[in-house]
Amino acid sequence: MTLKDNDLWKTFSSVRLALLIISLLAITSIIGTILPQGEPFSFYIEKFGARNAIIFDILAFDDMYYSYWFRALLIVLCLNLIVCTYTRLPGTLKIIKKDNSNVDTRKFQLGKDCFKFDTTCDKTTAVGSVTKALEKLHLKAKQKDSGKEHLFFYERGAWTRLGAYFVHLSILIIVLGAIIGNIYGFKASVMVPEGSSVDFVFSRDDDNKRIPLQFDIFCKDFNIDYYKDGTPKEYKSDLTIVEDGKEVVKKNITVNAPLTYKGITFYQSSYQQIPNEFSVQISKQNDKDYGGRSSQSRNFSTKTKIANSWDEAQATFKIVATSKDGHGHGPYEILFDDEDKKPATFTTNDNDPTVIKRESGTYTFLINQRFATGLQVVKDPGLWIVYIGFGVMLFGLFVCFFTSHRNIWISITGDDMTTTVFVGGKSNKNLHGLSKTVEEIASILQSDKSLELRRV
Repeated sequence: MTLKDNDLWKTFSSVRLALLIISLLAITSIIGTILPQGEPFSFYIEKFGARNAIIFDILAFDDMYYSYWFRALLIVLCLNLIVCTYTRLPGTLKIIKKDNSNVDTRKFQLGKDCFKFDTTCDKTTAVGSVTKALEKLHLKAKQKDSGKEHLFFYERGAWTRLGAYFVHLSILIIVLGAIIGNIYGFKASVMVPEGSSVDFVFSRDDDNKRIPLQFDIFCKDFNIDYYKDGTPKEYKSDLTIVEDGKEVVKKNITVNAPLTYKGITFYQSSYQQIPNEFSVQISKQNDKDYGGRSSQSRNFSTKTKIANSWDEAQATFKIVATSKDGHGHGPYEILFDDEDKKPATFTTNDNDPTVIKRESGTYTFLINQRFATGLQVVKDPGLWIVYIGFGVMLFGLFVCFFTSHRNIWISITGDDMTTTVFVGGKSNKNLHGLSKTVEEIASILQSDKSLELRRV
């Protein structure tokens, strides 16, 4: 018994098995799209109830694309593709390499794709007319002359029969890229406070392990814009990659504009207030001579209800209150005093320079809520392999649906009295395109008055 006669081999070479596996993958992918993935167990209890949460956990629906059964489906699909290709590819290559010029035109049925004409012209004249017709249509045909018959044979796209195998290969490439990404890559997250840097991230797996980076990620600044009702509108982080003490990359990232360095991508995903912490910058333009300088500035890190002293300018300030929505951002109520001994209260907003004029000089306040930026960190060395796989898949699908293996024969036979011209073709797809080409050849030959063709 040969390998192809083995029942298990027949099962894995079955197209029905491929359709079944692809259908199951599609259905389960819908579940994975609808059901949130990678959330804590408590999330599923709260959203779906304890009983459903337990079912989700047992069936790994909460992390479906990494589950044992989803991977098993992918493995079965890959085995099916490999066995199908091994079984059918030799036959396909045989068809591609076959010399299709040897054909019995008597087996063709006269109709839309086949024409037969008689003429009183000699065979040499008919050969010349056919040659001109093919040149007019830019069809390069092979010629054979056996004495009794002169044959023109045109073949195009034999290799397009490999289109399905390109699709098979693409799926294997995509799965390979996913495996490489799963083994050598990671998905992680990290919170980076403004003005701080980290050289590690935390894995999003259950163990939440610490993954070291080979460089520092420094958050210089974090900015957030709000709608009029106080809800967040947009947030972005000013990030810098520092390696060996040198700044190598700088970028302002937003939700849809990440930063990538050495194959690791940092996505803006969230933010977190650093409770009751603010950055304040105060500058003073002196109207009097203070130590020979006309201007002074100072940066503070402070909290609400705490007095801050600027000894050099003989000034103090305190954040009395923040916004009423409880988010801890502006508008801020500031109590300020200096050597004028006339305390002043004013209101300012985040990142909005506010000018206060005093007898001793002009002060400019700039205040910001201090945040930590939340970054999703992804390393996927198999990503480009996946992209290549999708490229191969698109190419294979294009070949499958928009190209065809086309053969056209023009046979000229004759004796001393009559010459017969046969025009016919075959195609595995796009029969309309074949019919159009055959009809064009027949039309050109019929319009050649030197032939005086009569359709049989």
